[in-house]
Amino acid sequence: MLKRVNSILTADGSLNSVKTVLAKVQDAECTRCGTRVEINPVAKPEFSYESVHNKERFTLDVQEKNAIENAKNVLNQSLTDTDESDKNESLADDRQASYKQDNKARQKDRKQIYKDIVKCDDTTSHSFSLNDNLMDAGAGLAPVINPYFFDAETFGVTPAFLKSVMSVSFLSSCGTLFSQLGAPKNRVYNFYEGNGLPLTREQTTAGLNAFARAFLHGVALAIHDDILRYSSAVVCDESTLLCRENSYNKHLGNVSSSKSQIWVMTSGFTSPVKAAWYTVSPGRCADNVVDILKDGCKKDGPLKYVISDGYAGYDSGINTLEEITGIKLKSCRCWAHARRGLWKLLLNKGLISVYGKELLPTGCAFSCFEENLQKYRQTKAGKKLKDNDVSLLTIFYLINALFVIDSEVIKAHQYVCDTEEFKKDLLKARKEKSAKIVDLIFDCIRLYVADNKDIMSVKKTTKGEYTFIRNRSFPESGALIYLLKFEKALKEFITSPDIELTSSAAERALKLGICTRHACMFIQSEDGAQAFADYQTIVNTCNLNRVPVQHYMMWLTANIRQRLLKMQNEGHSDATFFSMPHKTPVKDKDGKITEYLNMYDKKNKICYDKVDTRGLAPYDYRRYLEMQDHTAK
Repeated sequence: MLKRVNSILTADGSLNSVKTVLAKVQDAECTRCGTRVEINPVAKPEFSYESVHNKERFTLDVQEKNAIENAKNVLNQSLTDTDESDKNESLADDRQASYKQDNKARQKDRKQIYKDIVKCDDTTSHSFSLNDNLMDAGAGLAPVINPYFFDAETFGVTPAFLKSVMSVSFLSSCGTLFSQLGAPKNRVYNFYEGNGLPLTREQTTAGLNAFARAFLHGVALAIHDDILRYSSAVVCDESTLLCRENSYNKHLGNVSSSKSQIWVMTSGFTSPVKAAWYTVSPGRCADNVVDILKDGCKKDGPLKYVISDGYAGYDSGINTLEEITGIKLKSCRCWAHARRGLWKLLLNKGLISVYGKELLPTGCAFSCFEENLQKYRQTKAGKKLKDNDVSLLTIFYLINALFVIDSEVIKAHQYVCDTEEFKKDLLKARKEKSAKIVDLIFDCIRLYVADNKDIMSVKKTTKGEYTFIRNRSFPESGALIYLLKFEKALKEFITSPDIELTSSAAERALKLGICTRHACMFIQSEDGAQAFADYQTIVNTCNLNRVPVQHYMMWLTANIRQRLLKMQNEGHSDATFFSMPHKTPVKDKDGKITEYLNMYDKKNKICYDKVDTRGLAPYDYRRYLEMQDHTAK
């Protein structure tokens, strides 16, 4: 029996116009006991809808739109007047009653429109089942919906949650604009508002955050675990992220810093898993490094190396992990950071143009540097070149030689870096060529320091280590100190082909998030910050595996819903099944609310946390597509 007709907002067409779909909610009655059960489109595997060629029949008429808008205003006002006097409370009750009365009228109109569409002669029926086209995902993994035959257009019009007017298509489209294009949530809202969205900014933002918590967070955690499970080396980086809620907590003294940090960890270039994982923390302390890496510190685990920039927190975190787990990870530093200080120095001296135009001009072989240097020093301009400048140019050239050696091997293997043959060839090249060049680099630096003793001072600590103190009167001091300070960590790449020369993979992964940060300036809440991290995890991992983001999000949502339905059919019960995540109130013995748990609080357990998300990551999606390609051939 038709109980009611719900309106669902969905993004339609290439311009993402907002359209309204009418979804029927039925009552089913048991013939034995007479119990009635509501059948909602969200909570069933099959879904169908009818469309007509006359698009005017798709939308509600102007009168109904105005009625919805008026009812929405009445409800919002009634919800915001809860702290007024008894007189205002009575007024709120009247408004609530008025809303219910108007709702009956809207339901009547919707049912009539729905029946008219179904009876129309030019009606086209669209149907979809989550249990159709399931495929084997591999050993130990649950079956997944075949992405080749996944009907995203039909599934996309289903509501994302129970009692929600936002469809899967609408939220995945909003999430793609927000995360992949770096558009702030308010701009995403403005875009859809101009296309006919009848929701408020707060409702749209809440839907985006809830979508990430429900459907993306579990996969993001699985990506984190897979990176640590399959990578011998990981690349890490971090950057600031202003979260207003953390700033407020700083004001109250609940956190140590007013600025949050967004952290990224990417898999190594020899890892079979191509992924990037993000998280947000209230501060930048080494404890965050411990939290990120501790699951990978296992005696039989592959993780051995951590590649990073010059932030000392990584070394502190690695030392703490050794105390906790007994596993010693090796810290590896970035050669791009080591070269950057030297590049800035040469740029300020005007020597970068000399390097690019005279010493290694376009079309010239890299090995011609020494010959071109000798020729240039015979010219009128070259005679003005000081010996110290020649030494700095030589060090810069030798660092670049390390990249040339690696790139030759990578190109020879056609950029496929996860094979054993590649690792063998790269390790051979590094031991035979790169090792000698690295020794030469540090010999040149020490010789330069010996000839210019005033550029830095050296002290020996009680632990027998040397510290270098910069002399700001000499601009080359900082660049050379970085190289000497991290000499051991910079040399680690010689010992393993799994270690990348730079942490550029993590820096590139952060760029999209940083662009979004600059565009939106701040994020309002902790939940919004964590949702931002989940969106970045999914989008950047999709980009690394060349997977379409929006289609993947819809496919992922369909698989999670299919697994929830299976759990429900197997007898699992949960009050949050198919519901929109939200903050959960915590009550004391007297029933008084003492606090609210954030959506991402570990204590706030919801049904989506129980879903097995293995086999649903973007690289799995890519693998399923390749499996179908091989089958077709």
